[in-house]
Amino acid sequence: MNQMLQDFQRAVEDAQGASPAAAQPSSPAVSPVQYKPAVRSALEQAFRSLSPQERETVQEKLLAEGLYQSSIDGLWGAGTRRALETFNSNQAAAEYDLGSAEDAEQMLLHVLSLGEPDVFRSTGVELPSAYLGAWVTSLDRCEYDSDFYLLNEEGVLHVGTYVWMGRDVEVLPDGDGYLLKGWGFSEGLRTTFEVRVNLLPDGRLKATGDIDTMDAPIFVKCPR
Repeated sequence: MNQMLQDFQRAVEDAQGASPAAAQPSSPAVSPVQYKPAVRSALEQAFRSLSPQERETVQEKLLAEGLYQSSIDGLWGAGTRRALETFNSNQAAAEYDLGSAEDAEQMLLHVLSLGEPDVFRSTGVELPSAYLGAWVTSLDRCEYDSDFYLLNEEGVLHVGTYVWMGRDVEVLPDGDGYLLKGWGFSEGLRTTFEVRVNLLPDGRLKATGDIDTMDAPIFVKCPR
C-alpha cells in the first residue's frame, strides 16, 4: 500500500515538473485590404452633374437614336456609358475627347440638343479681347465661380444657373456694343437668350436682356 502511495506521489510530482508544451507559432498578422476609392471618368462626372431631368432626357435622346436599350431612370451605368461612347464614335473623327471634362460636358449638351432646330449659326463675328473674361456684379463675388458671366470670343457662357453652348451663339455688332443671341439648357428644357453687352469708358460692362441679375446690369471684370 505504501509502495502504491509513493508511486502515485511520484507520478504527481513528475506531472507538475514537466515542461509546458511548446507554444505554437502565431499566424502572421494579415494587413487589411486597402481599397482605393473608384475614380470617376470625366464622362461620368459630367453626366452626374446634370439635373435628374436632364439625365433622363439624355437617355431618352440616346434611346431615340437606337443607342440606349435600358430604362429611363437618369442613373449612370454601363448602358448609359456605352451609348454615349457609341454616340461619340459615330461623330466625325470622334469629335469629343471624353477624357476631357470640358469635352464631356459639351457632348452631353450636344446629346440634349438632338432633334432640336438649329436656330442660331455662327456669324464669324468675335468679341474684342477687352470683353473677354469673368464678369461679376461686384469684385467680392470673384471667389464664387457660380456668379461668373464668362465671355469668350464666341459669346457668353454663364457658369451659374445656365450653361450655354458658346458655339451656338450669334455675335452681332449693335451700336457701341454687341448683341449675343443663342440657346442652352436649364433643368432639361431648351431655352433661348438674347443679351446686349456694351463696354463702358471706365472698363465696366453693361449687360441687358435675358440675364439673371437685372437689378444690377453693370459688371466688373475679375482680376485674373
